[in-house]
Amino acid sequence: MDEDENRYFSTYNRDLRPLHPYTNVTTGETNERFLELIRRGLISKSVVSSILQLLSDILPVPNNLPRIFNELLKSLQIDNHYTERIYCTGCFEIVDQQKRLLCVNENYVNYQKLKYDLLTVFDGDVKSLLSSVIKRNLSEIDYYSNQTSPIFDDDIIIGERYRKLKETHNNRPFISLIFHLDEFPLVKSTKFCLWTFSVSIVELRSSIRKRLKNIILLSADFGNGKLNVTIWLQHVVEELNKLKIPGISMESDNLNIYFFNVVYFALIGSFLAQ
Repeated sequence: MDEDENRYFSTYNRDLRPLHPYTNVTTGETNERFLELIRRGLISKSVVSSILQLLSDILPVPNNLPRIFNELLKSLQIDNHYTERIYCTGCFEIVDQQKRLLCVNENYVNYQKLKYDLLTVFDGDVKSLLSSVIKRNLSEIDYYSNQTSPIFDDDIIIGERYRKLKETHNNRPFISLIFHLDEFPLVKSTKFCLWTFSVSIVELRSSIRKRLKNIILLSADFGNGKLNVTIWLQHVVEELNKLKIPGISMESDNLNIYFFNVVYFALIGSFLAQ
């Protein structure tokens, strides 16, 4: 069990209510087992909600089973850090998901048509995602960001640019970020692609910085249409800009208060030939 899991279970309060009046099985146990099952089966949120609604209707009334996916997460005290937006690729307007993903732009040729290309965007809660990784690695960040020794080989923190960055901040604590923009083909026979916009923290030594749990996915875009970077990253860029002035403050597990300015250090892109 890693540090994230330890922190979660130390604050998690299982729902001990019976699932319904005719069983001793608790609501919390049921929800935990159900979440484990849908994760193993890679079942989509919409299908999960349909299954929950069906089971809730079958069970005796009253019952405490969640009826939709978000209620399931809430019952297990799991935060959903991502929001979904779906765009028509012809006009880049948000489609109406309640009307079977119809384009609602009256000025576009595919208005109210079902067969057209879509782009799905998942945007992360930038501040909470970044704060979570920083809080988990506070001691590592504090130690590594103050090193200039050759034992760290040619990593970023002994580079000339980073030393100038530290001088600019007059030794005030800061977090510097490297952004990664990547493209992944999902199907060889089509142009269906996944684009990801993620970030890593310079103040983590290279071996820790590259761990999957420390690479923060800020946004993802996938679909079969032409990529519109402005539409895709508009929300995330706005959230990043909001962090530049106030920075990030947090309370550690031992109740110490930390404050970091936020610096955008570099952008690395990995693109396939079109």
